Amino acid sequence: MAEGQEATDSRERIRLAPAERDVVLAEMRTMLESLSRIVHGLAAGDLLMAEKAARASGMKATVESRLEKKLPAHFLQLGRRVHTRFDQLAEAIKTGATKDDVLKRLAALTGYCVACHSAYRLEEMRPD
Repeated sequence: MAEGQEATDSRERIRLAPAERDVVLAEMRTMLESLSRIVHGLAAGDLLMAEKAARASGMKATVESRLEKKLPAHFLQLGRRVHTRFDQLAEAIKTGATKDDVLKRLAALTGYCVACHSAYRLEEMRPD
């Protein structure tokens, strides 16, 4: 992060142990990979690829319950919504949604990503 950016970053800080932060970041990377594979699948006309990619980030991909206790309620709410949207997207693709419908669903889904990244930032807890 740039030196002056720290002072102006008004997002809520979520402080986690390094291993916990890694778990949350890995979950986010999985969602980003899913988004990429969905778009690639749509571009190639490979709807099975797009469906599988969406399912990979559905509700089964949520963080462990012990870690949930350390995360803000709104952060968890956004996470549940985005995972649910991935499941709904997978089902829509499976049942024949048009590319336009899939794109509209992707726009809504990524809105949750933007909202979360605009509101929160993850930091490692520093030992005292």
